[in-house]
Amino acid sequence: MPEGLSQFPARSNRMIAATFLRFSARFWWGPMARQAWALSIGIVVVTLVMVAGSVAINQWMAVFFNSIEARDSDAIWTGLRSIALYGIVVAICAGLWNWIRQRLQIAWRECLTRELLLRWTASGNHHNILSPGGDVDSPEFRITEDVRACIDPLVDFATSLVYCIVTAVAFVSILWNVGGAITLPIGEGLEIQGYMVWLAVLYSVIASGLITAIGRPLIRANERKNAMEAAVRGDLVLLSEHSDHGQMEAGARDARAAAQDLAALFAKWRSVALHQSKGQTIVSANNTFMPIVPLLAGAPKFLAGAMTLGSLVQLGAAFTQTQLAFNWLFDNYIRIAEWLASAVRVVVLLDGMASNNEATEASVAVQNHLTKF
Repeated sequence: MPEGLSQFPARSNRMIAATFLRFSARFWWGPMARQAWALSIGIVVVTLVMVAGSVAINQWMAVFFNSIEARDSDAIWTGLRSIALYGIVVAICAGLWNWIRQRLQIAWRECLTRELLLRWTASGNHHNILSPGGDVDSPEFRITEDVRACIDPLVDFATSLVYCIVTAVAFVSILWNVGGAITLPIGEGLEIQGYMVWLAVLYSVIASGLITAIGRPLIRANERKNAMEAAVRGDLVLLSEHSDHGQMEAGARDARAAAQDLAALFAKWRSVALHQSKGQTIVSANNTFMPIVPLLAGAPKFLAGAMTLGSLVQLGAAFTQTQLAFNWLFDNYIRIAEWLASAVRVVVLLDGMASNNEATEASVAVQNHLTKF
C-alpha cells in the first residue's frame, strides 16, 4: 500500500478532517497564538469593510443607471466621481486582505511544520518510521509539501467563507427589498414576496448539487494520485541507493518497479484530469448563466414600468454577489478534495509517529523491567 494505511484504522473523511483540524488548532493556543489571533481578527475587520464597499457600489449602480435613464448629465458626472472613490477604497482593502491572508498562511504553516519536525526527530521517529517495519512513506514530503497543501487552501476556505457569509447577509436584504414581490398567473394570481431571494436560493441549490455530485469521486482520485506520487519517489530513491552501491540486480528490480508505478501514476493523473474537467464544465456553465438569470427574472417588472433601469441593474449585481456567496461549496469543492487528500497524508504521518512513540515507550519499559533481575 503506497499510502501506508495498512497499520492504522480506517477512518471516514470527516474523521480525517477533524483529526487534522484538532492538530492544527495549536496555532491559536501555542507560542504563536498572539500572532494567530491578530491576523485572524484583522482579516475579519478588513472583510467587513470590503463588503460595506461592495454594498455602497451596488447602491451607486441604482442611482447611476437611473441618472442614465433620466439623461441627467450632472448626476452622471457626480456618479463617476463617486465610483472612482469607492473603487480606490475597495482596491486598497483587497490588497490589504490578500496580504493578511498570506501572512496567516505562512505563520500557520510555520507553526505546524515546526511541530511535525519536533515529533519526527523525537525518539528516533526519523529512522523508525522509515525502517522495514515502518509503513509511512516520504515523511519529509508530508512535512513540507503536504502541510503547505493543507494550510494554504484551509486559510483560503476560512477567509472566503467569512466573506461569503457577510456578503450573503448584506445582499439578500437588497434582493428582498429592491426586488419586491411578483405575481404569477396561477389561479387568481400567486404573489411571491422577495421572489429574487427564492430564485437565488433555487439557482444555488441546483448548481451546488450538480458540482457536488460530479466532484465527489475527485476526493478518492486525488488520494490515489498523491499516494502513487510518493511511491514513485520511493522507487527512485531506492534505485539511486542501489546504483551507488553497485547492486545491479536490486537496481534492475527497482527500475522495473519504478516503471510500473510511473505508468500507474500517469493513469491516476488522467483520472484526476477527467473529474476536474467535468467539474469545470459545470463551473463554466454557471458563470455564463448567472448574470443573465436575474435580468430575465426582473425584465417583466421593468417592462411593466414597476421597476426602474437602475433597480434592474442593481438587482442583477446583487444576485451575482449573492450567488458568489451561496456557491462557496460550488467554487471550492475541487480544492476541498485536494485538501482532504493531503490531510490524509499528514494524519497518517501523525499516526505513524504516535505508533512509533508508543512502541518505543513499551520497549524502554520492558528493558527497565528486565534490568531489575
